[in-house]
Amino acid sequence: MVGSKHVILCGATFTKPAGMSSLVSEAARERFPPQMVTCKPVGLGTPCDGLVAPSLNKFVVAQCFTEKGADLAEQLISQGFLCGQPENSNGHYKRC
Repeated sequence: MVGSKHVILCGATFTKPAGMSSLVSEAARERFPPQMVTCKPVGLGTPCDGLVAPSLNKFVVAQCFTEKGADLAEQLISQGFLCGQPENSNGHYKRC
């Protein structure tokens, strides 16, 4: 959640068994404590523009960056918490 918005990181997905969701989420929160991020919704210059919808139900689909400019999806993918979806990001994010 970013502010009051529910956000899905474009080009990244959770592929581990559903039963591992809470364990992986806890580990990710430990590795990446709450921090300020800036999110750019799909359609406003993300690698996912034209490939995925800008929203899914109540969720905004976006590319988010930390205060230091790091791409949050890239960080979560490189640490193994999420897997990239190159087909949804013009190859920007790499598959696990």
